[in-house]
Amino acid sequence: MFRNIKNVKEILFNNMIDISMTNSLSRLFYQCISLEKFDISSFGENHVTNLNEMFYGCKALKDIDLTGFYTGDVTRMNQMFCGCTSLENVNISNIDTSKVESMLNLFSECSSLKYLDLSNIDTSSLTNIQGLVGG
Repeated sequence: MFRNIKNVKEILFNNMIDISMTNSLSRLFYQCISLEKFDISSFGENHVTNLNEMFYGCKALKDIDLTGFYTGDVTRMNQMFCGCTSLENVNISNIDTSKVESMLNLFSECSSLKYLDLSNIDTSSLTNIQGLVGG
């Protein structure tokens, strides 16, 4: 949807997009290299299963807070934050990962990461966690 937008620093949806019938947000913000702030809290309940590369290469993002983002049907989170080289703080402590099967390279190349709380992550369905944090 917003992939490869180079100069946008902020994206706010303000209830303007209905994703209730969407099954993939893969590459939603892919390579949005200037993106510093986004708000997806208005997305509400949905049927999204694929979050692969959602924020891939968002080099300017420093903080990500997915509190309130419904993830109850998500099965794939591969490279979701890969290449977010400025990313320091991630709050995914309240997302539902009970159906997630793959988190391949989830935080790969997040070289500035300072805070990451994975204590509430449900790994019961995970079959691929290779390279979760690295590089």
